[in-house]
Amino acid sequence: MKIKYLITGIGALVVITGLSVALSLQLSGGPSTDSVSTVSATESMSSETAKFVPSGNPSDGISIHGDWTIDVYNANGTLANHRTFKNGLTSTAPLYIGQLFGHSVTPGTWRINLSNSAVLGTGPCGAFIGTPRSCTITEPTDASAGQVNVFDNLTVVVPGDGLPISPLRLTGSATVSATASINEVGTFIRFCNSSISTDQCAGEGNGILRSFASTEIDRIAVTPGQIIQVKVEYSFATGQ
Repeated sequence: MKIKYLITGIGALVVITGLSVALSLQLSGGPSTDSVSTVSATESMSSETAKFVPSGNPSDGISIHGDWTIDVYNANGTLANHRTFKNGLTSTAPLYIGQLFGHSVTPGTWRINLSNSAVLGTGPCGAFIGTPRSCTITEPTDASAGQVNVFDNLTVVVPGDGLPISPLRLTGSATVSATASINEVGTFIRFCNSSISTDQCAGEGNGILRSFASTEIDRIAVTPGQIIQVKVEYSFATGQ
């Protein structure tokens, strides 16, 4: 009888150990092509895709793809710049996803950030103490809405129940107020304690802002009066 229990215990331990290593995060890169309305250009950059891959069979992984589109319009409505590229999760994003799935945090508002990496926090939008700041696009209920460099017009469209499965889509815009350039973009999401409801987390600006995805791109030069329109789509798929 003791031998039977010992064998059963070992079998359970093997199963638990196998499950614990079944998911691993990999980042894969690839080229991306950018286009400009007036000049054709090719931008080679890191295209990262977060993949949760069961050990032993990479083709069965779950992938999260981030697809960006940035359009810059002149004041008269003509297109000045069109840029598309991909980016992946930050190194800490899988932790936050795990906490979300495990019900230990409550999700709040999303935001998009456009900046110049040369000087932290700078960019082509509303000046603070004489220095143009990065452009921040938030949902209307975000606590930072109303600041000089914040544009609270971000919309979030969640995937529906039908097939094919649509991506999670973030869209918004910012108005340029200073001659500058953008070469770093990212998305953020606010997380609150699990005891706080989703409405409270989104409406009161509670919790902590976490970086979800980020990447550097070839510089996009902008001038005052131009409109920057941004679309970010996160899609989820199995396999490669």
